[in-house]
Amino acid sequence: MLNLKQANRELFNDGVCILCRTDKRKIVANVARLRFGIRTVGVTRFYQAKIADSGIDKLISVPFNSFISSKHIVLINDEQYNIKQVQEKYDTVPPSMYITLQKTIPAYEDERK
Repeated sequence: MLNLKQANRELFNDGVCILCRTDKRKIVANVARLRFGIRTVGVTRFYQAKIADSGIDKLISVPFNSFISSKHIVLINDEQYNIKQVQEKYDTVPPSMYITLQKTIPAYEDERK
């Protein structure tokens, strides 16, 4: 673990996102509610996504959780996003994950109870 002078401080004060499980274009259950921080999408990341014919709509940081995967979708303010990439960040305090998001089109049908 890095000492506090070497580590970057992560803040998760931009809102709450809901991680959801899906099945056949339907949202079937909530997996977790996580606080998040909005990160800046860098120029390199943006253009690499364009080259791969994929867009990036948001980049968020969340506290480290081993169950997060690209199979889930993320809800932020009733907007649905597909997870395109999950990066583990151990050089931050606390350890976090950067999640690259792309807006879901068409939207999933919500069947949560």
